[in-house]
Amino acid sequence: MRFGVSRYDNRLCLIRMDDGYAHITSAQVRCGADEAFAYLTSLERMAAWNLNMSEIEIVENALARGVVTQTGTTVWVQVQADASTHTIHFFVGGFRDQLVPRIMIRVVSGECLGTTSEQCVVSMMAWRLESMDDERWCGLIAAHEHEILQIKTLLE
Repeated sequence: MRFGVSRYDNRLCLIRMDDGYAHITSAQVRCGADEAFAYLTSLERMAAWNLNMSEIEIVENALARGVVTQTGTTVWVQVQADASTHTIHFFVGGFRDQLVPRIMIRVVSGECLGTTSEQCVVSMMAWRLESMDDERWCGLIAAHEHEILQIKTLLE
């Protein structure tokens, strides 16, 4: 396992580098966890922060179809949300009947982390498909790093 050092908000942070199987990125956001969770479960709002998917069309409640920006292929996304844990699973796949849980967002209340209820931490985690080459995986990581900052901006 590799580690790196990063500076964020004038704090020195030890970060775990990508292990090749999964990636996680987080941001502290100045809004309540319930508000963040409601925003992130909305497919109508996904186009505002999702850089990996364009031409998003909502097909049914919690199910959308779009185009992968990196490859131009069709992608399906189904959202399953658990309000009790503020966890959102994004089931993703090239075909509607072959969706797998590849992306997860978790919203943690600031109260759980020693701050206030007007803050939360939003974390996005992705798992790598065996079929993803390094270029596609690195592209997904880069997009998620940017998306988490976009989510922070939109929520604040």
